[in-house]
This record gives sequence, structure tokens and C-alpha cells, in this order.
Amino acid sequence: MSSTKKLLKMSLRRTMTVLMHLMMMGLVLVGASSEEDDDDDEVAMGTMFLESFGYMKKHDPNHLVTREELRPYVAKMQSFYNLPVTSELDAETVAAIKRPRCGVSDLSVTESELNGEPGTLYSNNDKYSLFVYAKRKKRYVLSGASWGRTTITFTFDNYTPDLPMNQVRREVLRGLKVWSDVTPLKFQELRYGMGEPDIHIQFAAQEHNDEYPFDGQGGTLAHAFYPGPGLGGDAHFDEDEQFTAGTSEGTNLFFVAAHELGHSLGLGHSDVSGSLMAPYYQGFQPNFRLHEDDMMAIQEIYGPNPNPPVPTQGYYPGQGPNPTSYPGAGGGWGGGGGGGGGGGGGGAGANYCSMSFGAVANLRGELYTFSGALMWRFRNSQLVQGYPVRTSAFFRGAPSNIDAIFEKPGGTTVMIKGSRYWEYSGVNLKPGFPRSLGRMGLSNGISAAFSWPQDRMIYIFGGEDYWGMYNYRQRVDNNEYPRNVLEDIPGLPLGIDAAFSSKTASYFVRGAQYWRYDHSSGSLSQGFPRNFHNDWLGCGKPQLLVESAASKSGGEGASNAQVLNFQPMTIALSVLAAMLSQLFILNFQRI
Repeated sequence: MSSTKKLLKMSLRRTMTVLMHLMMMGLVLVGASSEEDDDDDEVAMGTMFLESFGYMKKHDPNHLVTREELRPYVAKMQSFYNLPVTSELDAETVAAIKRPRCGVSDLSVTESELNGEPGTLYSNNDKYSLFVYAKRKKRYVLSGASWGRTTITFTFDNYTPDLPMNQVRREVLRGLKVWSDVTPLKFQELRYGMGEPDIHIQFAAQEHNDEYPFDGQGGTLAHAFYPGPGLGGDAHFDEDEQFTAGTSEGTNLFFVAAHELGHSLGLGHSDVSGSLMAPYYQGFQPNFRLHEDDMMAIQEIYGPNPNPPVPTQGYYPGQGPNPTSYPGAGGGWGGGGGGGGGGGGGGAGANYCSMSFGAVANLRGELYTFSGALMWRFRNSQLVQGYPVRTSAFFRGAPSNIDAIFEKPGGTTVMIKGSRYWEYSGVNLKPGFPRSLGRMGLSNGISAAFSWPQDRMIYIFGGEDYWGMYNYRQRVDNNEYPRNVLEDIPGLPLGIDAAFSSKTASYFVRGAQYWRYDHSSGSLSQGFPRNFHNDWLGCGKPQLLVESAASKSGGEGASNAQVLNFQPMTIALSVLAAMLSQLFILNFQRI
């Protein structure tokens, strides 16, 4: 009996051991299966995203897409989203995929696929360079469609119950204003019975009769159709979202509306981080300003606003800082009488007609020249009264002997000296400056710089090289630059002292001479070099002192006269009159 018990115990132990092994194997298999399931879910999610937003074509549903097959498409998506290009569905990429976004496609396909379908773009991405007609990609994308006119009509089909009706209207109208502020576009609302509008604004959930159903809260927030008949121009908002105004809670209606209406006008998505037309939702921005990339895109379709509004506040009244002063506006940029230790009009800086300048800039239509610690200001080739002044008295904390100066969009002035650069908002130094030129991708040895508005680029010169930088970015484009000055601008000498631009040309100054670069012909103009001092500073002709904006706006000593004439003939007549008067007095005394 005891032997039987022993056999039973041994058998039981073996059975338990086998069961334990089986259980452990089961756990391993379950764990492996769970990991495989997670992997499959990730691949499925990635595939759906890449197909939905233009990165890859729809696959055969009978074919199971593998992680390896996704690699080139994931890399494309990572590049567009400005993520590290690993070609893997890593954590950062998956987080970007899950981010709430617009339902419109990101990348180009073909013109034949446009036809009122949201999410299909085509674009001519070629753009000429300033000095060489090398091809450069635009950062933004155009849909290839536009309304072909500047008056666009719209209507509200319905309203979200998330906000009062008047507030919904206000937020959407602000979204339209974003685009009309920088273009000649005018938006006209059509009420019921007034005809068929270009743009229908509609709030809907799930299926809503356009073959592009919404997906519930989160995910796709809205979509819009490019200009055209039928659904063309219409903007649809997912009613399952919680739309809000003036708060970081929920989904900000103004931001989503401004983005979608950009599509309604013909814009595609941009790969520039922070641009309004980036594909993903960026949240409530109380001090919103339209990004330079968005402005470039919309103006390429419709042109700039011939009468741009004065930038007094953001799109949320009362929530943004007042703009800083700018040239010609009086106040901080008025530059009147050389106060604050500036000194004005005399001394070593008075004879500017025989000086060489280390930097020259065209700031808001006025020419500023710099030499040593002083700066001069000219309007219509006439010296403004009260100049020169010390540069540091005008631009707070500015260095002496600057190497280059240029203006960025929005009125930011940039000075370069040695291995550092200073940025000014109006006349006030921005926090954190000066900074190292290395942050721009440059080193010292810079001699000149200017911005070219038509190309939206800043060009920086040093020695035999020059660099180009998008004026909304902080670094030069190292893929295309530096380039050689002598090769790209034949006839321009080395050793230029300064450069500046006007609406039609760029100018290079060396000593008393200057050269003109004609952008329409892509070459230096005939008949140059010419005398810089004579043509631009009014030297070699009777000098006029022009009152500054500060004086004309009611400063101390202001008069009704805008120009004080000190021409030689006037002075001679005054002296002669004084002599005759004195002679008359002497003769009268003798009598």
C-alpha cells in the first residue's frame, strides 16, 4: 500500500511539474500574443493614417501590410511633421499620429484626383532663387485651385450648440479676417434666399452626405474642400467636438475655422511648424499672428492687400500686447532731436558726403546709414533734421561699428557685429540678445545683409560667399548655401561694405560707389557703379533738412513748415539784406 502511495505521489509531482511548464509556456505565449496584437494594432493605425493623409496609396484589403513595408512612408510623414526621421513607428511618431488634426490630406497627388475631394493636392513646387534660377521647394503647398476673384460669398448652414450663435459667427468671421487682412479678398455673407454662396459653413457629426464621415470626438476635427463647384469651398466641422472660444479648454473654434477656410481659399497643408496651415491642431493662441509661411501662400494666389490694416491688436481683442513703434509712425521710431546723449547734426558726423558706411538699411521706405557710433536717416535723399544721432541712443544698447543690418517681416530689425547679432522690436532690444551667429548657422566675417520681400528671403554676405535664409526662420539654408558671389553675380566686386533693397532691385555699396542688381533680368544693371552719396544721400546738390516724424507730430519747436530750405541763393539774399539793413541804419544815424 505504501508503495502505491509513493507511486501516486511521484505521478502527481510529475503531473504538477508538467502543468507548471504548460502554464509558464501559456503565459509566454499569451505575452507574445499580446505583444504581437499591440504591434498589429500599431501597424494598422499607422497604415490607416498614412493612407488617409496622402503618404501612401490605399492597399489591397486582402494584403496584410507589414511594419517593414511602412518604413518609407513613415519616413515621409516624419519629415513633413519635422520629427526625427527614423522610418519607425516610434513613440514620438505614434503620438503625432494620435494628435487631433484637420481631415485634409498633407501631400500632393495628381490634378485628376482633385475634383472637389478633400485631401488631394497638386502643386508646382518650383521657385526661383534670387541670384541663380536654382529650384527651391516652397514650404507651403497650393491646391492648384482658386476662386479667380476677390469677392467670396459664404453662408452658415447651421450653428454648433456649444456656443451662443453670435459667438459662433464672431469666431468664424475672425477666421475669415485672418485671410482678408493680408490679401485683397472681401467676404460677403449671403442669407437664405440670396443665391448660392461659394462657401457653406456647416456643423455635422459622423456621416453627413459628403463621403467623408467624421470619426467622433478627437481625431479629425474638421475638413474643407478646395475652390470649385458643388462641395468646393465648403467647410465642415465635427459636431462631436466641444468647440470653445477664448480659452484653452476644448477645441478652439477660431483656430480651426481659420485653418479650414485656408483650404476653402485654395491652400494645402504646410510642413512649417507653427504655421496656421500645419495639419495638426495647435490649441488656443491668445496673441495669434498669421505665420509668414501662410502669408506667402495666400498672397501667391490672390496677391497682397493693397491697403493692409494697421496691426493694433490680435484676433482676440484686448488679449494681445500693443505693437511696438515702427519707422515713420512717430514715437519710439520718430528719431527727432538726438536726445538721450545722441547729439544731432554737428561734429565729426556732419560731413557724411565724404564718409564710407559700414552698414546701410532701407527701413520702411527710409534709408539709414551707419558709421562708427553714429547713424544717419534720409527721406527722399534728404537728411532728416536732428541727425546724425548715436546708434545706441536710437536702438537701445546697440553696438558701434555694426557690420550689417536688415529688417525682418513684422518690423524686427537685426544688427550683426563680429560673431553676434542683436534683434530689435521697434527700438527695444529683444530679451535674450545679443546671441551668437552660430545660432543662424553663420560665423563672423559678415559684411552686408538685406531682405528681399518678393522672394521672402534674407541674403547675408561675407568674403566670397553669401547665404540665403527664409525670413521666417532662424537659420540659413545649409542645403543650398553658401554660394559663391563671383559665380552668381558676375561683375560685382568683392569687399562690399553694405547692401540694401527696394521694391524692384538690390543695391551693393563699396566706398562711394554702388551697384544695382535688377531682379527682373537676374543681373547687374548697365551704367553702374554710380556715386552712392550723390544718388542716395543728396550730396552734390543743395541740401534740404527734412523735419522728423516726431517734430511734425507736435514735438517741441515744431512749425508748420515741413522743409527748411537752406539753399545757397536763399542764404546769399539773406546776407545781402542784412548788409543793406545795417548800411541803412548807419546812414540814418549820421543824418
